[in-house]
Amino acid sequence: MLTVLGLVTLGVAILSVAVSYQILEPAFGAWAVPVVGALDALWCVFQATEILAGNNRGRRARVQAAGLALT
Repeated sequence: MLTVLGLVTLGVAILSVAVSYQILEPAFGAWAVPVVGALDALWCVFQATEILAGNNRGRRARVQAAGLALT
């Protein structure tokens, strides 16, 4: 079951990156790859910060709002 879920998650991630490149490439050209990479890295930072915030509701809410805006 975990293998299937892992494969589905990997497939969705690959499709997400492919769609992001298709949307950004006409607007940014060669900069599409670094732009998507930077946005993905920023999203990962938001996720890690949310996890580290734990039970601190105020801090967690701000991070969740920022992550939602980025998504």
